[in-house]
Amino acid sequence: MNLFKILSDVNVLNIILKLKKGEKAFQELQKELELSQSNLSHLMKRLTDAKIISFRREERKKYYKIKNTNIFKILTETMAFLMEMQKETIEELKDFSLYDI
Repeated sequence: MNLFKILSDVNVLNIILKLKKGEKAFQELQKELELSQSNLSHLMKRLTDAKIISFRREERKKYYKIKNTNIFKILTETMAFLMEMQKETIEELKDFSLYDI
């Protein structure tokens, strides 16, 4: 399991953001995210296998929640790192002059 590969999917990030607010039923997530049942099931399995989320069953429904809140620290630090890299790239481009060619 490659954590960054899992987190590179925008739908996965949207699931994590939805679950940050609290536990949600599968059907609720499916409706909010506008994903097919099979696509959402696949993503939820990947997140469960990665131990990022957990679920409980209540009758015939599954309710999902964030299992490891450290995921928010990882995402925050990753975003800060990427923003810093982008900032450096922009600074390098500012130094580049088309007139020097």
